[in-house]
Amino acid sequence: MELYGARALRGTLARRPELDEALLSANRTGDQIVITKLDRLGRSLEHLLELSTQLQDRGVDLVVLDQGINTSTALGRMFFQILGSMVDLVLIVRSCEVDAALTRAALTATHTAGS
Repeated sequence: MELYGARALRGTLARRPELDEALLSANRTGDQIVITKLDRLGRSLEHLLELSTQLQDRGVDLVVLDQGINTSTALGRMFFQILGSMVDLVLIVRSCEVDAALTRAALTATHTAGS
């Protein structure tokens, strides 16, 4: 077992080398990342979803002490699956937003060219 600690840092872009090292070292099925609170893992919902997908893909379990989440259990895996569904939803919404922006730009260009 390896123990990593991190100082509390403010801001969404703060570097967290200890966390980065812990995430990189947990690379085998059955490894666990244990954190005190879920918000200590991800700096934003998007970042949290990305990390959860990476951990799940590697077979690494996540244990969140405050929230009682443990992905080595059926309920914990269900939580991970919900996070995965949220990732899919975010990607779909972004795609729709990009399509809408491109359509608006094309309509604006057509309207401007026709004037």
